[in-house]
Amino acid sequence: MRHIAVLISSLFLAVMAVAQDTDYLTDAEIQSALQAPVKKHHTTLIDMGMVFANTGSGQGKQIPEVDIYMPDAWIAAQSGHAKSQYLKYDPKPDSLKAITVVAVGIAMGTNSGPSCDSVNRIALLSDKNGDVVIEAAQTDSVTSTWHNGFGATASCKSVTSKFLLRDVDKLRAETKDGQFTVGVFYEGGSKKLYKVKTHYLKDLGL
Repeated sequence: MRHIAVLISSLFLAVMAVAQDTDYLTDAEIQSALQAPVKKHHTTLIDMGMVFANTGSGQGKQIPEVDIYMPDAWIAAQSGHAKSQYLKYDPKPDSLKAITVVAVGIAMGTNSGPSCDSVNRIALLSDKNGDVVIEAAQTDSVTSTWHNGFGATASCKSVTSKFLLRDVDKLRAETKDGQFTVGVFYEGGSKKLYKVKTHYLKDLGL
């Protein structure tokens, strides 16, 4: 019985290792991504309604938006940024087979000083009702500080989240047309839902 238990345990670990390997790009796929143009398999969704509602002009110091990158596009973007800064870039940490979503809130000047919205969380939803919700496999955040000419400041947080492609495929399978929604949740309790429509899916190669 002990030998059988050891064998089952070994098989389980082997299956888990294979599953983990399939969640990462191969070396060939990484090299292909490094040669790909940054704009390929990338799209941007902008909340212009929020900008006009708060500024009346369609302009702001920072526009509320989400950028969505497929794995190859994210590596291409990070590689391009590193080159512009004369830095070496190791793509291995970015080789997860995942959609990367970067969300920022609005930043603008007001009579009382600069103001901005901090992102707290990103999730992928099957629709606005959230019948199916996918949480991020990895999340990181960056805090930026805005200043005005009188010395007043405001700090706000942007969030970068990664969603495994296999989870995204399962989510899309639950929808009628493959379209899904990016939910951006702000500190303070407000939210914005971005619908990833067919033309955005085409940009991503989905």
